[in-house]
Amino acid sequence: MVTAIATPNIALVKYWGKKDENLIIPMNSSISLTLDEQLKCIAEAEFANGKDEMVVNGKPARVDDYRVLDYVRKLAGIDKRFKIKSDTWFPVAGGLASSAAGFAAIAFALAALLEEEEGIELSIKDISRIARMGSGSACRSVLGGAVEWLAGTNDETSYAVQLVPFEGVELVDVIGILSHEEKKFSSRAGMQMTVKTSKLYRERMKTVGERIEKARAALKEKDYETLFAETMADSDSMHACMMDTQPPLNYLNEKSLEIIRRVNGLNEKEGRIVCGYTFDAGPNAHIITESKNAADAEKLFGGITDEIIIATVSCGPRVLG
Repeated sequence: MVTAIATPNIALVKYWGKKDENLIIPMNSSISLTLDEQLKCIAEAEFANGKDEMVVNGKPARVDDYRVLDYVRKLAGIDKRFKIKSDTWFPVAGGLASSAAGFAAIAFALAALLEEEEGIELSIKDISRIARMGSGSACRSVLGGAVEWLAGTNDETSYAVQLVPFEGVELVDVIGILSHEEKKFSSRAGMQMTVKTSKLYRERMKTVGERIEKARAALKEKDYETLFAETMADSDSMHACMMDTQPPLNYLNEKSLEIIRRVNGLNEKEGRIVCGYTFDAGPNAHIITESKNAADAEKLFGGITDEIIIATVSCGPRVLG
């Protein structure tokens, strides 16, 4: 048995919508930061007798999740069955997406098992593609630091690459848990609705490539003021497309909007952009800032929530033991 640990990531330039639902090929590339082990998933992988078995957080996995195992068999050219057990360890119950950490840990554990037991060595590109088959954003969590998921056009060309090693990223993600409620529309369903009905989404697709280029350059050059500006603009763009969906998808709440006001207020007060907000498909706020400004970002949650996580950027998954 092999055990691996992986962590979630926060996308600075996001993807929302897929070209291919079966292979999880996104409409656009995306850029993220891999977070530290305060937020983690631990996965165990071993070969099984008879049939595949996958247990996630103590419950049987969804039928769709098993396609990851079929994909691994095809990639490795073997016909063995697997037994997978994964558990998410987040300091706050609910409120944060765990699928990225979960499938990155599963992919890493499967790759380590194949190398240890079968002598089959998979590349990090292959591991990224395995994780992608479980959850799109998981493909970014197989690498540390700043990461780009290259959208590609097919299975072979859609995978993640590292832009900057974790030692070269002087940023933190100050996370405020603003709600524990489950969202009414899953990300998967929401994406399909937006692609199908939003006119704004078509405009987003015309500009997101340029934003990727700016964010990529800003990370490499440590031009964090530009990075924060692009991060906020992308979050606003994605949520505008969600609201333009029919019926509208409103993933934010009043507390989320107050954080947006406070971040803009701090940047105006400082006379420059010292931090940037971003929201995934949910109300919980991520404030990205330089490590030295973490305390100032944390104060922005005052009177709104005491459930705060200051996550640094990590080196990515690892095998335990």
